[in-house]
Amino acid sequence: MSNTYQLLEQQINQRLDRIEQPQVIHINHALSHVLDPLHIPIQAKLACLSIDTSLKHLDEVSYHGIERDGILIGDLLSAHYYTLLSELDNTEFQLKMSQAIVKINELKSSLQHQADYIPQSQVVEIIYQIETLLLQQVLDVYQPDKMAGAITATLIKELQVTDLSYLTLFDSETSDILFRQLQEKYTN
Repeated sequence: MSNTYQLLEQQINQRLDRIEQPQVIHINHALSHVLDPLHIPIQAKLACLSIDTSLKHLDEVSYHGIERDGILIGDLLSAHYYTLLSELDNTEFQLKMSQAIVKINELKSSLQHQADYIPQSQVVEIIYQIETLLLQQVLDVYQPDKMAGAITATLIKELQVTDLSYLTLFDSETSDILFRQLQEKYTN
């Protein structure tokens, strides 16, 4: 059986098969590894991983000035997420994921516009929320009795600083420090 990463990669390749040499699309390995063992519908796993991929891809476009085709690919990824949501037909999940997307974008915006005024400890908390909120919503809907702390700790432990393109707002030394603080705070 394929894992969530492989399934989403296949689906994305099918969606982008007519686009000439699409850019590399980063699918979050860490999130995929955390989702795989969960006993929830595969469409929910794929939806979570798909919207995470879309958000991270659009971050790459924003923070690294990728050309216009990058935005179109981000739109296709987002459309794939909504297709997966419609297949699930779970309004609670749709609402929670929509709320998470709005919150993640608000948090990224606050970092982008106020990073110089936010204390490092608060930046670490913002990064934690950005990186775990989608997973927390999946768990809240499909496994509300499960202890989310251990699962989100696994996700944070498996992340790489290079996965967080929005940290390019900071110099590389500060990004590394923030990332270490994140892992120390949420994986111990």
